Amino acid sequence: MLIGTGETKINVLDKKTVLVCTDYGQPIPRNVCLSEQGFITEGLRLCGAKKVQLIEESCASQPDCFECKYKIVLQ
Repeated sequence: MLIGTGETKINVLDKKTVLVCTDYGQPIPRNVCLSEQGFITEGLRLCGAKKVQLIEESCASQPDCFECKYKIVLQ
C-alpha cells in the first residue's frame, strides 16, 4: 500500500531487468512519482547495484493515466 492508496507490482524479467508498475487508481502529482522512483533506485544502490537505469514508460501524473510504469536496468 502506498500513501494510503495504490498497489505496486514488481516483475523480474531477467537478472538485470525489473518492471515496476504502480497503480494508484487516481491521478497523482508528478513529485509523488519522482519520489517513488528515487526510493526504489536508491534502495537498489544501497543493496549493491553498481548502476541503475530507470526508463519511465507511463506516469500517473499524466491526464487519464492512473499507473506509473517503468523498467529498471541494473549494470
